[in-house]
Parts: sequence; C-alpha cells; structure tokens
Amino acid sequence: MKYTIFWSKSAVRDLQRARDFLKNISPNAANNAATQINQYTQKLAMFPLAGKPVEMLEGYYDLFIPFAAAGYSLRYRVYKQAVYVIFIKHSKELND
Repeated sequence: MKYTIFWSKSAVRDLQRARDFLKNISPNAANNAATQINQYTQKLAMFPLAGKPVEMLEGYYDLFIPFAAAGYSLRYRVYKQAVYVIFIKHSKELND
C-alpha cells in the first residue's frame, strides 16, 4: 500500500535553505543534496516506518539521510495513509 507524502511549509523552507546554503559552495552539491533528500522522502511512500521512532511522540519518526561527510535528519509523522514531513535539519544543526 502506497502512502501519500505531504510537506509542511517549514519543511519546504528547510529544503530551500539547505539548497541556498550549498549553492554558495557548489551548485552541483546543492542539486545533489536536494535530489538525495527527495529520493529518501519518496521511499517513505512505500516504507513509512523506515525511520527511527521519536521518543514520547507517537507516530513520529526521524530518518537519517546521508550526504557528503554528514547528512540530514528528516522528521516526519505517519498518520492514516499519509506521511507528513515536518522538518529537515543538517546533522550539525542537531548537535548545536
């Protein structure tokens, strides 16, 4: 059964922010990061429980998306037949 993917406005802004940051360093890296994030997100349509469950938040998961030397964490919620992308953070942002 395929789930529908929905992106929150803040998740869309997070993706754009990541692209904008990387575009200043390397336009190619910006495109590759966005592609990687989108590919992993689309896999959730078939495998919605692929992420790590978030403690004390039932139905919420974190999916690690490797990229370059670090990666991104995508927080999402599974509800009924849908996956709701909540936010995307670079792994270094999570450790601050």
